[in-house]
Amino acid sequence: MKKSEHKKSTPEYRYVGIDVSSATLSVAWEGAGGAQAQVEVKNTTEGHQEILQRVKPSQGAPVRAVVEATSVYMLDVAIALHDAGVSVMVVNPFQARKFAEAQHRRSKTDAVDAQLLKEYGSRMEWKAWEPPSAPVMALRQMARRIKQVVALRVAEENRLHVANTTATTTPEILEDLEATIAHFREREAALSAHALTLIRQSDELNAAYQHVTSVRGIADRTAVVLLGELLVLPKEMTGKQVVAYAGLDPRHRQSGAVALPVHISRVGNAQIRAALYLPALCASQHDPVAKAFVDRLHANGKARKSAIVALMRKMLVLLWALIQTKSMYDADRWAGLKKVA
Repeated sequence: MKKSEHKKSTPEYRYVGIDVSSATLSVAWEGAGGAQAQVEVKNTTEGHQEILQRVKPSQGAPVRAVVEATSVYMLDVAIALHDAGVSVMVVNPFQARKFAEAQHRRSKTDAVDAQLLKEYGSRMEWKAWEPPSAPVMALRQMARRIKQVVALRVAEENRLHVANTTATTTPEILEDLEATIAHFREREAALSAHALTLIRQSDELNAAYQHVTSVRGIADRTAVVLLGELLVLPKEMTGKQVVAYAGLDPRHRQSGAVALPVHISRVGNAQIRAALYLPALCASQHDPVAKAFVDRLHANGKARKSAIVALMRKMLVLLWALIQTKSMYDADRWAGLKKVA
């Protein structure tokens, strides 16, 4: 095949970059004649339709849209674009930031970020995103609502503690705080029961639930959170990519000849990080393989807390592997995951 013939058979795409916030979407795309176009719309159903009207394919060129994996605010627009026949790629914020650094971008605005995402899509390998199933989305929303209710309950418990430290607090205030705490506990229990019912009613969720809870340290509440966050991710992601998505990847820092302490990047899904800490702590005490792993790192000079974070990474890689391979916990496999430390 001649080079000119190959060029003709290669499809051309129109790339769209969308920077997402809770209220607005900043959109960048290539308009007619190659002119760069930019617009800001509301992050609503009407705004999503406006994007489709503005960037709809012309002259047979299919559209590809790039968005960052930023909490729940990107899901509605990504689903709307996907349902309209637009191929969507969801990019980890860490990858987008590194791409910006490679482009020597100094400014950071919504418009600049949208343009950057458009360029990312046109230059990097395209990985099409598939929307999660309805049960998975429902579980994710349920898990995040449970976390909100827990935060409200903890805040009231802190207020009750402060109120009990002074004799000036009236009995009515104490009674009201106790009643509010009791109400939030009831809502926690009810929402958790709803989440477990949702899991039992879905073959997809129930299978994944059985796999993750086979790991020591992963109980019902943690399983609800992790399944809600992990099952929305592309199945082709590697364990290393999932670790980066959770912000648990090591961040090496150096100034001249001085190597600074290594910390996790924290650029990623905070829900996963928060959900894994206590299970990792529990596993380090009650699971022989996990305990040996943490003890070995501690004996080699790593601080105890840093060893627990390394165990969190190890657990996340294991959990992702169990979900993708539809497997139950295997101590030999667990012990073999050494590279993520």
